Amino acid sequence: MGVPPDLIAMYEAVAHPKFFLVVSGGNGAVMKTHGLIRKAIGSFINIDPTSFTLGTPPTAANGTSPALWLVADLQDYLAQAILDTRILCSSKITLFALPYDMPVIGFVGVFAGFTLPNTDDGANAARDLIRTAIAANGEISQFVQTHRDAFGPLVSAEQAWEAFLTSVEVRGIVLIVNDTNTVAWRLHVAPPTNDRTSWGQLRRLFGRLQVMTAQYGTARLQRAFRCRICPSIDHPTPLCPLPSLPGWLDATPTTIAALEDASRAAAAKAQEQMRFNAPVGAGSSNTRSGQGRNQGTSDSKPRRDGKGKKGGDYKGKGKRRERDDFF
Repeated sequence: MGVPPDLIAMYEAVAHPKFFLVVSGGNGAVMKTHGLIRKAIGSFINIDPTSFTLGTPPTAANGTSPALWLVADLQDYLAQAILDTRILCSSKITLFALPYDMPVIGFVGVFAGFTLPNTDDGANAARDLIRTAIAANGEISQFVQTHRDAFGPLVSAEQAWEAFLTSVEVRGIVLIVNDTNTVAWRLHVAPPTNDRTSWGQLRRLFGRLQVMTAQYGTARLQRAFRCRICPSIDHPTPLCPLPSLPGWLDATPTTIAALEDASRAAAAKAQEQMRFNAPVGAGSSNTRSGQGRNQGTSDSKPRRDGKGKKGGDYKGKGKRRERDDFF
């Protein structure tokens, strides 16, 4: 989930039971979102909404509300009830409960560049091409055979490598890139290690992998997506499957884009107001920045119509590059 190391250190100091919430929706203001989270949890388990601890992570640089919150000081059975339910949804906010000790998942990233069709035969061909390239990569082979704790102590290095190659799986996803439908391939493997740092190192090795073919073009791993509705990194927000579920009441790609733009606009307005109210001579570096009045900063400037660069969108909606910097 991209939690900064300093926050991890703080989270470790909190006693169990504790769990994370991925927050979608809210109204763009941290404290109001804080209240909505408390109300949703209090209503679900019928307790005083102020009777548990809710940690607030830092606001993102682009002005959006934080996505990952820590909940603590609940009784074990109440915390487990929320984790078992997994999704708490209202008309204003959606909460995804995740265990504090989240397991390493096998999603590596998205390969793009093949000219294969989004069919079973296309997926099988992409899998075989990627698997062959992995098998020929000495760095990945050595790393998997060295960091193989997830396979158990009785599995040899050679057996771990064979099991890893056998686990390679790809799933197609159709993206719109430069107004053209493009098929990309999501790569999944059996994680050879349960250590997050080692898993991150392995993913970076995959990021260097280039699969060249004479017939189907050249593909390489792209940066992972970051869906703003659910915790997933294997699809962009417009392709999130949750809003299509029966009874879904909250976040959609359109509402998420509107909330993010409202947050950026509010951040820009607040910063402009601070400059306007600053004493004469204070913050002189800002007056020489060349940004001028009513412009905000490059991080907080709102995008018109909730649109940014094209890529990873779906049916022309929510055109944003929602990426994680893994490679």
